[in-house]
Amino acid sequence: MDEHKYDRDRRKTNTDRHTSIAPVIFGSIDDTSTQPLPITVTLDEDFESWKGLNNGATKKADYIAHICKQLNIPRDAFIIERVEFGSAVVFGIVCPPYGKLVMNYFSVDDAELGNLSRHGKITMITLGRFGLNVKDQVLFPQWNRVYSRQPGGTYWNDPLDRAGKPYYCPVGWTRFAIKVTNTQEEFDQRYSDYHVAYHGTKSAVASDILNNGLRGSTGCYREGLNIYLSPSIEYAAHPRYAKPWKHNETGKYYQMVLQCRVNPRLVEADLIKPETVLAKNAKTSQIDPNFSNDELEWILPADKPVSRHDLICYGLMIRITYDDPAGLPSSEWWKHVYWEPFHKIDY
Repeated sequence: MDEHKYDRDRRKTNTDRHTSIAPVIFGSIDDTSTQPLPITVTLDEDFESWKGLNNGATKKADYIAHICKQLNIPRDAFIIERVEFGSAVVFGIVCPPYGKLVMNYFSVDDAELGNLSRHGKITMITLGRFGLNVKDQVLFPQWNRVYSRQPGGTYWNDPLDRAGKPYYCPVGWTRFAIKVTNTQEEFDQRYSDYHVAYHGTKSAVASDILNNGLRGSTGCYREGLNIYLSPSIEYAAHPRYAKPWKHNETGKYYQMVLQCRVNPRLVEADLIKPETVLAKNAKTSQIDPNFSNDELEWILPADKPVSRHDLICYGLMIRITYDDPAGLPSSEWWKHVYWEPFHKIDY
């Protein structure tokens, strides 16, 4: 069974197209009084509907009118720069000085956002550029996913098989896809028999990883340079690896983890190791119910650079919470680590 089939099935069975609320992701935002506010809207509708009369000009004009009316901004304050295929992905800007007004709109209770879906079901909205110094074309919005049990989300119950290793649904996370191939078929041909793994990171260094790939560092279990991955997104999301930050505009907390595909030949059995964060008196605490604590660290020797043919980062995984993620049920195990600063959040 393929993850994309679950996403297609989700679209077919989600008959009430306006019940789920689109996640809104705030990124790095310049002074909106003088600079345009980038906005990306991912729609759960066929791109072909945007290619009609006048090459979609009428559709774009109608959508601009709808968005501007809902956001209470002048019609000429929102410009659609392009629309990409897959799910229809609308790239635009909000002209100054109206960006602040739009940011305030998206900072209110999420229930208000349902009004925007009256002109096409919205699956995701992004504002700003995430603070990532990468080109727009590096991201591939039509492969974005919202992993959730709620209507409109992508979810599967049993693990998917990835070259003999399980791939569990990363519930509660949103994936921003990174373009590593031109088509889904090409991706499947190259990487369908690779393992899925995760690498926790700070947003400040994510752009360097996307531009240059994962590089080795010194650490536990093996001398020399190593790349550290985990089959568990919960383990990779510990603040030791993926430090949370709080967004001043929304009051919400964010975490970032990289989703990777790794060639099975790089994952040697004797370099699959136990966790390294639990206190000595808490080694029996279960970190992730889907995995044994003894298999949570995958060590990839990196004394020589690892080829991008063998290891790719293909998703920015973002978790958004209203409160400190330390309070999540899945983060209960954080209380048993010996790394004291885990609860200190950047404001």
